[in-house]
Amino acid sequence: MIMHLLYLGLIKGTRVSAWTYHYNTEATTWDAARSWCQTHFIDLVAIQTKAENDYLNEIIPLNKYWAGIRKINDIWTRVTTNKAVTTEEENWAKGEPSNAGIVSEDCVEIYIKRSNDSGKWNNERCDTKKKIALCYQASCNTTSCSQHGDCEEATGNYSCICHPGFYGPKCENAITCDPLQSPPHGWMNCTHEFGDFRYNSTCNFTCTDGFLLNGSKSMFCNSSGDWTQAVPTCAGNFCNLLQFTGETVGSIFILILLNYCLPLAIACEPLQSPPHGWMNCIHEFGDFRYNSTCNFTCTDGFLLNGSKSMFCNSSGDWTQAVPTCTAIGCQTLHSPSHGQINCTHVLGEFLYNTSCDFSCSEGFVLHGSQSVSCSSSGQWSGLSATCTAITCEPLQSPPHGWMNCIHEFGDFRYNSTCNFTCTDGFLLNGSKSMFCNSSGDWTQAVPTCAVFICTALSNSKPRTMNCFHPNGGFSYGSECRFDCTEGFVLKGTSTLTCISSGYWSDSVPSCEEGNVSKIYQVRVQHSAPPPSYIFKKTMPYLICQHFSDGNPFNQPEKKNNKGYNRALKLLIMYK
Repeated sequence: MIMHLLYLGLIKGTRVSAWTYHYNTEATTWDAARSWCQTHFIDLVAIQTKAENDYLNEIIPLNKYWAGIRKINDIWTRVTTNKAVTTEEENWAKGEPSNAGIVSEDCVEIYIKRSNDSGKWNNERCDTKKKIALCYQASCNTTSCSQHGDCEEATGNYSCICHPGFYGPKCENAITCDPLQSPPHGWMNCTHEFGDFRYNSTCNFTCTDGFLLNGSKSMFCNSSGDWTQAVPTCAGNFCNLLQFTGETVGSIFILILLNYCLPLAIACEPLQSPPHGWMNCIHEFGDFRYNSTCNFTCTDGFLLNGSKSMFCNSSGDWTQAVPTCTAIGCQTLHSPSHGQINCTHVLGEFLYNTSCDFSCSEGFVLHGSQSVSCSSSGQWSGLSATCTAITCEPLQSPPHGWMNCIHEFGDFRYNSTCNFTCTDGFLLNGSKSMFCNSSGDWTQAVPTCAVFICTALSNSKPRTMNCFHPNGGFSYGSECRFDCTEGFVLKGTSTLTCISSGYWSDSVPSCEEGNVSKIYQVRVQHSAPPPSYIFKKTMPYLICQHFSDGNPFNQPEKKNNKGYNRALKLLIMYK
């Protein structure tokens, strides 16, 4: 079963934002095709937009392909999202969908590169019809978007669709409302779910004794970054105007006014909730008076510095200083080796809500989390990032040659350089040097070592030749031996070798007719009469003198009891 990569998005830095399409070559039922896609990739392609539909029709070769759309409860549904295909999104071929009397044509195929209805949809039987599986590999993963957003695929990219009240590339930030203050003669108690005065923060208001609340006692920050109500005020609560009557005693008019002071508890200085925290007070004898007790807590991501509780004593002083809320800090991060770090510090360096993005230099791949944030627990949200040099395919020395490599960042990784040479008698074909580039590819093909070829030799009578070729015909190391046929003498070197320069070790020898080269004294015992006789048999030639007319190699003949035993001179000639 063969898988084909059809599309790969652009690589930007170390982050790959891509949606790839793949298909096999074996036609199967719809269920088998989906199982194959889920095993090797994500799922059958869902064809979510017209642009995606057109792209598939353009890039995929002619065939019949299953799509990830199926009729469920009489509704055409994308099986990857379980969402219905809207009427506007449907792309049926003319006359489709049509069951042709069969009620089970519930699966969708896409016509690719057909002469008519190209790129259109057709419904088919799921269990008996067989098509090619068309799969996709998604860009979205568990780290693509925060929990406050949904990852939405697009051709060659993805985006995070934020939930109401959130924004940012990963929907990691809550919408901010204007910070609030307690009204004069009142106080405010807030609950911050996603950070101080951010989306869903709720604030409740009360007034001190003797004051009335004008406005809503509760308000919250909505998804538009607005408070649902205006901040209330605290107005004084006045008593009714008293009427006085006078009595006369005699001729004197007497006005009696009874004016007295009710006993009041000692007052302490009014308190406010600390930034990034809130305060909850119990007032036994009036707001911020003797025996009032206030407890303090901090919002998520902040630690309380100071006492969490204080009360107003009989001297009108608070027993403790008002505590503060300090942002929790995470471990200081540094740029990974061969990489960079870019941080946004909301509250201070590497404090709560700090977010950091990592990237790698050219030729390096990021391992770990691309983005991390400092959580309310003082821990980073992801794994530490490292940058590893991109790997190229390991190389081998070519036959009859060798390779010398320098590995700057590890064996056969980015910037590795390999130089090639050939042994004596072999010539380098290709580049003598290559290096591993930032894409993980070698800049050149591996060279080869070709044997040097000498001029081809041939037999040419009367010369004969016998050759041995260890590296191929008439190439480096070939050895040829020469000889001459009968009656000829070899002139020159009898053995030639093809040397590393591509030339023969000597000139090709020749064969020449024989001439007298040596004279030997030979004693021949034979009975022969005085007349001379010259005979010729095989090489070497024997030229004899003073032989009889008979064959000189026959046994001696005795004629008239007269025999001869003579020493003769023979000339032996080699050719």
